[in-house]
Amino acid sequence: HGGQASAPAEVHAHGHAHVHGHGTATVDELPNSGVGNVNVRAAFIHVLGDCAQSVGVIAAAGVIWAGNHFTYGTPTKHGSLYNIADPVASLLFGIITLFTTVSLVRGILRVLMHSTPETVDMPQLKAQLRAIPHFRGMHHLHVWSLTFDNIFLSAHIIAEQSHHADVLTAAEHICNSHGIGHTTIQMDSPLNDCTVTTRPGIRCQ
Repeated sequence: HGGQASAPAEVHAHGHAHVHGHGTATVDELPNSGVGNVNVRAAFIHVLGDCAQSVGVIAAAGVIWAGNHFTYGTPTKHGSLYNIADPVASLLFGIITLFTTVSLVRGILRVLMHSTPETVDMPQLKAQLRAIPHFRGMHHLHVWSLTFDNIFLSAHIIAEQSHHADVLTAAEHICNSHGIGHTTIQMDSPLNDCTVTTRPGIRCQ
C-alpha cells in the first residue's frame, strides 16, 4: 500500500516444513537429547553417591579393624585414632557428592532464568551465522532452554529478499549443529526506513 514494504516472512523451525498462506513457514526439528533429562541425571548422581559412600564405609571399617588389630591386638579400641576413619570417609564422600551436584543445580537455575545453556557456544554460533553467504545482519538473537534437552533460538536475520530461503536453510543447519532443536527465525530485508540498526548503513524492519 502506497509503496510501503510488505511485512517480513516469519519462519519457525521445528522439523517438517509446511508453508502457510500468510507467509509463515514452520520447520520441526527433533530435540537434542544428548544432554539428558534432569531427573535421570539427578537419580544417577544419587546412585553414584550411595555407591561411593558404601565403598567409603567398607574402606573405613577395614582401616579401623586392621589398624586396631595390628596396633592394639584387638579389632576395636575406645579412643583409638583409627576410629576417626569412619567420619572422615563420610565427610570426604559427602563433599565429593556435593560437588557433583553443583553443575546440576547451576543448569537448573539457568533453565529457570532462561539463560543461554552452557552447551551452546554463543560466540562461535554468531560467527558461523555471520559467515553465511548473503548474510547482511542480525538482531534480537536469543538462545534459551525449557529443559536440559530442549534448546530454543529466536532471531531476526537480514538478507536480500532473493536469498532468504538459502540463508534460512544454512542458519537452521548451523543451529542444529549446536544442539538447538527449536528455532524461530524471522527473515528481514535491508531497508532504509527501518528502526533497528544492525550494521553501519543497514537497517531492518
